[in-house]
Amino acid sequence: MQWVGPEEYRSSAVLGLGVENDIDALAVDPFRNTVVYSTVRIANSGTSQLRIYDPALGTADVPLINESLQEAGEVLGLGDTTDIDAVCILDPSEVKFSRFFGTPVSWPDGLGFSAPMGLSVTRSGFDRGLGIPAAMSNTTELHMQVSGTRGPVGTNTTTLFMVTTEYDPELEWYEHSWALAGTTTDVVTSLTKENVVDFDFPIMIKNYGTNMGVAALVLDTNTSAILGASWVNVIRIN
Repeated sequence: MQWVGPEEYRSSAVLGLGVENDIDALAVDPFRNTVVYSTVRIANSGTSQLRIYDPALGTADVPLINESLQEAGEVLGLGDTTDIDAVCILDPSEVKFSRFFGTPVSWPDGLGFSAPMGLSVTRSGFDRGLGIPAAMSNTTELHMQVSGTRGPVGTNTTTLFMVTTEYDPELEWYEHSWALAGTTTDVVTSLTKENVVDFDFPIMIKNYGTNMGVAALVLDTNTSAILGASWVNVIRIN
């Protein structure tokens, strides 16, 4: 395989965009080859703020609709002052999770925190047994990143990355069996969301079910007090 430079997937004209349009949110479904995106609202334009590109629908500017053929923007009550920051092409309520990135489904409430820490989970590698021993075949690697405030500047922290072999969205987070994937230690240097901790977790696919749950807890290394808890993310493994 030879690396080639990035190419334009679809032009702005195909997406129904003019020079007056700015995209402020976008999501891609690699399985269906569709793109859902949001444009900055132009007052009194009559243009839907939420749109979809689907090769099967042609090149027209197509508003995103629901099963009742209603425009999503109208159903959601989007107005000229509405600002959409992000869109997701996966619906967690349908329990269809991505193989490429984690989907936040809940967070460990009841631990005394008013808001969860950020957690991103991405599948950063595949290996289907080529060039490695049979005992280590069918492996993949998850990249986890926690962000958010974790105590005063200068605090020594330990981040615990926790996983489940199978996550059931119908159950509460504490009803699952959690295992320790690994830990990292660091010192808090900032009180902003850019204060992040990274962890790479190689796994053998056969040891896990369909949907893995991932969460993180941050402890004060010296006192073991819990400083923060992340969202529970679910990523499809098999």
